[in-house]
Amino acid sequence: MLLVLGLFSISPATILPGMTSAAALVTLAVSLQLAFGASHLWLPRVLLRLNVTRASIRAATGDGLRKWARRLDRVLQPRLVFLSETPFANAAGLLCALAAIATLPLSLIPLAPLIPGLAITLLGLGLFARDGFLLILSGVLIVAAMGAALAAALSV
Repeated sequence: MLLVLGLFSISPATILPGMTSAAALVTLAVSLQLAFGASHLWLPRVLLRLNVTRASIRAATGDGLRKWARRLDRVLQPRLVFLSETPFANAAGLLCALAAIATLPLSLIPLAPLIPGLAITLLGLGLFARDGFLLILSGVLIVAAMGAALAAALSV
């Protein structure tokens, strides 16, 4: 789920006013559940009612996406697997929550939310692929995002 939310947060859809903050709030809810070890994912009823047709999934996963997926398959591999397991996965949830929080002030600056969005995407991909290297890389990006958010907040 974090991978999907991360991909959404770096997509052109977040150009629409309020979408970056909405994505950050949903990411915050999901990441806190991961951080606290929830046994199943809770989402607001409005999000659970969303319906995606098979045709739209096929359109979104055309040949271009398959080409990227093949490239990712060559790069991704289980490395430092212990970082994708409890308690480190819970810590990754906390880091993701920090990235979501950092997104909120950064949403006022054009293109700035891409830093935490990319970090969330890498974190979701790292957890999904059990790739600890990506989890470390996402942690570095989250620290950068927090620094950018702090700088943005102090400059106001």
